[in-house]
Amino acid sequence: MTQKKADSTAAVTLGADAWGVPNWRDAAAYGSVDQWDDFRWRWEFYRRRDDLRDFFDRWANHPEVLNLRRNSDMAPSDPGFLVFGRFAEKGAAIERFDYGGVPNPRISDQPKGVLIPASKLFHRTRFFNPKTRKPDFFSVGGVLGERPMPSHYNLHLFQNEYAIKFDLNIPLNPQVQEAQAILKKAQIKLHGKLVHRKKLKDKWFDFLRILDARAEDPNASWQVFTDALYEVRLVDRHTNDDGGYRAPPPQAGRDRWEAANTLRYNF
Repeated sequence: MTQKKADSTAAVTLGADAWGVPNWRDAAAYGSVDQWDDFRWRWEFYRRRDDLRDFFDRWANHPEVLNLRRNSDMAPSDPGFLVFGRFAEKGAAIERFDYGGVPNPRISDQPKGVLIPASKLFHRTRFFNPKTRKPDFFSVGGVLGERPMPSHYNLHLFQNEYAIKFDLNIPLNPQVQEAQAILKKAQIKLHGKLVHRKKLKDKWFDFLRILDARAEDPNASWQVFTDALYEVRLVDRHTNDDGGYRAPPPQAGRDRWEAANTLRYNF
């Protein structure tokens, strides 16, 4: 097989920076965000992650990745080109980012299919036949449909998943309460706290712009940063005790950035 030539160029959005990120001061530069589905929104936050960018760049020009049939006739700078974890850090694409393969984070408008999280594309369960002791593979749909349920099975779980067995021959409420306590304990162990996710979809666009604003000048003081956001109405003015108004304090910009950054790593 002829090795595909490595491509060091990057297809970026017109007028954007080196990572394909538009000028955050100009809302129109982001395009028709009202047409984005949740998978595209997720990608927009995830492609702004330093760890995802580093993962792609470290492995995009690997010969085995370049010569994958999946990447045939494509270069790393093309939409749809994917870096797969098994050729790099095994399992990283799925375990860290929940993508079967990581597309180029410099490209905003990727083919829709590559933006679907791996956990949404497939979730297969491996069942062991108690008679033959050989693994049989069933889709989840098949298991819940007409195929018989074997007596022994192993679940393929991601690191952030937890499985609990319920007995349908006894009352459910006590089991559910016990399961809830177990899950809360496991989540605190994993994250250090209980996770309360509020999607706040009407805030997503502002959050993207706030991330881009901070990336433009990461060393700016929170006051300078907040003032810049206030100029384009990404933070609101505050009310004085006497009923008047004043510019927002530095923690206003900091708090908005922290909320945006949380969504970037936990969409």
